[in-house]
Amino acid sequence: YPILLSVAPAAGLDPLAWARCLNAVFFAATLILAGYLLHLLTRSLIETVLASGLLLLSVEMLYLYTSALSEPAFLFFVLLSAWLLARYLIYEHRVDLVLAASAAALAFMTRYAGAAFVAAGCLVLATTAARPRGRRLRDVLIFGAIAGGPESLWIAMNRVQTGTAVNRPLAFHPLGAGHLG
Repeated sequence: YPILLSVAPAAGLDPLAWARCLNAVFFAATLILAGYLLHLLTRSLIETVLASGLLLLSVEMLYLYTSALSEPAFLFFVLLSAWLLARYLIYEHRVDLVLAASAAALAFMTRYAGAAFVAAGCLVLATTAARPRGRRLRDVLIFGAIAGGPESLWIAMNRVQTGTAVNRPLAFHPLGAGHLG
């Protein structure tokens, strides 16, 4: 996401105006993709329109997409990867697997939470019983390498250059009695 935002100063654009335009594009793309996925799942135009309308009018979504936050890009890349992964499982075109992994990599590079989606994608590929074990393993390796590779290289580079992988301590914060009241 910072790389996308860095286009503005390089092009002589106002960074906030650029962020708004970028998020407007992500909002439209997410609405279209979510609507398409809903239609594929329900085959009902009414349910698709209603659900898309709820997404369009959601106060939380409007807040996310009118702020300079990374969630709009992340949500779009996750939906795109999920759709492409589903296409791969149905049609078995290798390009869909590579594109799904690439979209998952962009999600992971946008937010660390994308690691969970990479793991979920690998789990789906590993547990698809309709495919031979060797093919499932190959698919997991391809998806995992493409989806997790760029962020892993970035983290390794950070570790070498700065001595810290992500500039954040790994800590456990247990709930105490004060959190319950």
